[in-house]
Order: sequence, then structure tokens, then C-alpha cells
Amino acid sequence: MAIENRIFEFSNSIIREAEIRKKAIARLVASGDYTDKHIKDQQQKAIESLQKEVKAFFDSLKGELKEKLAKIEAKYTQNPVGDSMAQLLAFQRTKARLEAMNSNELSEKAQQYISTGVISSIDELDLLTAELRKRNMNDLADRIQQEAKQRYFTYQPWKADPEYQQIEKDLAKVNAYGADPNIVYVNNNGVVEIRRISEMLQVKPSDVI
Repeated sequence: MAIENRIFEFSNSIIREAEIRKKAIARLVASGDYTDKHIKDQQQKAIESLQKEVKAFFDSLKGELKEKLAKIEAKYTQNPVGDSMAQLLAFQRTKARLEAMNSNELSEKAQQYISTGVISSIDELDLLTAELRKRNMNDLADRIQQEAKQRYFTYQPWKADPEYQQIEKDLAKVNAYGADPNIVYVNNNGVVEIRRISEMLQVKPSDVI
């Protein structure tokens, strides 16, 4: 279910509950047996109770989405078991190969990464950056680091995952809709409207039977 639909369904349940509580307060007024202070206290308790429900709903939804993000991230951060000696030799060979390149070859390799985002490993990217800086090619080093982080998510590959990106968008919506616990949102024929809990529980003379 789309995240907004879940939010709208919850909002409708709060609106229904607010109407029930409003009628209960109206009956107190109609009875004439209670002071204005008591009625206001009951009204305030009802408002605070519904606001707590709203906060709890959004806190739970945020927690659910953050847990999903963490699980996706974990898939990308689990270190594969391998031959540590072979990994060290591969690192040393990559380092030696980059050091043996002339500046034009090094620049060409950096430009290729900027264009395609293709690199054999994060180690190679880090070694390439270090070699560029060693030769005072700092502008190019800065550029590939910027591309690695912002466009290719080389250091945070989970952020390129379509599911991760969708959940991030959902979380942004949840943060926006849940910013104020006194407010719920309803979808009125495609138009999103605000309902304030404190206003929904205001008893008007026409409500008193």
C-alpha cells in the first residue's frame, strides 16, 4: 500500500474518533450537570489523547521505514569472506599499476570514471585519488571524489538501490505529514486537506441536543 494511503486511512480513523469524542462532550454540555471547567478539561484530555495517537502512529511508521533502510544497507556493507593475502596482493598490484602510469594516462583513467562510474573497486578509486593528489592534480581528484559520492554512490552503494530511494521518499513524506501531531490530512477527491484535532473537538451550540 502506498505510504500516503496508509496515512490517509489513519487520518480518517482519527476523524471518526474525534467525532465520537465530540458527541460525548456535547452530551456533557447538554446535561447541564457539569461546570465549564470540567467540560474544558474533558475536551483538552480528548485533544491530547488524539494527538498522542497521531504522534505514536508516525513514530511507528518512521521506525518501520528506517528499519527497512537499515536492512538494505546491511546487504551492501557485509564484508565478503575471502583470502586476505590475495586481497593484499591485488591492492599492491593496483597501487603499482597506477604509480606506473604517466600523468596523461592517469588523467584519462580519472575522466573515464567521471564519465561512466566504472571502477574495479573502492580501493582502486582511493588509490587513484591519492595518486592524483601526489602529482598535484587536485582538481581532478576532487572531481572524481565528488562524482563518487553524489552521482555514483560508490561509498554508499545502497543509496543507488531503487527500493532504498523509494523508501527515502516515503520517509520524507512521513516526516512532512507527521510534523504536527495536532494535524491530520485527508484526500478529498485528489485534494489533500488539513484537519486540526483541536478544531474538530470544538463543540458548537448546534452540536448540543
